[in-house]
Amino acid sequence: MRRRLTTFYMIFYLSSFVFIAFQNWFLYSPEALLIFNATLLIPQIAKNFANRSRRGPTFQLALSLCAVQSFMPIYLCMCPSNFMEHETDPITGIYAVLVMGASLLVLMR
Repeated sequence: MRRRLTTFYMIFYLSSFVFIAFQNWFLYSPEALLIFNATLLIPQIAKNFANRSRRGPTFQLALSLCAVQSFMPIYLCMCPSNFMEHETDPITGIYAVLVMGASLLVLMR
């Protein structure tokens, strides 16, 4: 138990340090936004595939999870007067919407 807890804390603090060290890249890079924002449903898709289950979360749950998680990156990319005064990139916002939509379609199959 102690070894598992130590491993958990090491991974948690190491990932927190990496995120803080590279926060500009994580928050403003279009590639990072698409990669990390689209990975929300991948564990559920993998679990359904491994268990040969056709039942996944309800469509309303998956849609609300995608909407909540992708709101901030899409807002920062699409709104020209966002509160962080960050330069907008509408192409990245459109890609984020398309990637989340594609992952919803794969999950609902």
